[in-house]
Amino acid sequence: MSTPIRIAALAATLGVIALGGCQKKAEGPKPADFVGTWTEEAVIVSARQAATLEPPSERIRLTLNGDHTFRLEMTDAKGTPSPAAGANEGTWQLSEGRVILTVTKEGLAAKYRPAAPTEIFNITQLEDGRTAVSVMSGDEMARSLVRGG
Repeated sequence: MSTPIRIAALAATLGVIALGGCQKKAEGPKPADFVGTWTEEAVIVSARQAATLEPPSERIRLTLNGDHTFRLEMTDAKGTPSPAAGANEGTWQLSEGRVILTVTKEGLAAKYRPAAPTEIFNITQLEDGRTAVSVMSGDEMARSLVRGG
């Protein structure tokens, strides 16, 4: 092979390698993926299984709005809000695949404040079509919230 042909072949190979390095990286979740009403459920979420367990008697209900505001309240097992529990309101933002919640109006009763989510992570599609997320609460407990029905 002559020198000009070798140089051309090498340049073509390097060009293909360089273009391969410029490929767009996989995108993470978008803010719209989190908008909606999420309710606490005892769901085991892993790469291999998703199983629903007995729901807690008092549950977190978190509504994330498209304008990046949220409302957090407690409900009974049937989903009826508990007025005595109060509610937190605030803003949310998506940062590096996690939703960070910032409370601007604290109205949740002291008994429930430790369970209030501070961060949402690990969004997962369940086999039954619903979407689940894991939340980290002030008491450092991880809980599962589910959207869809």
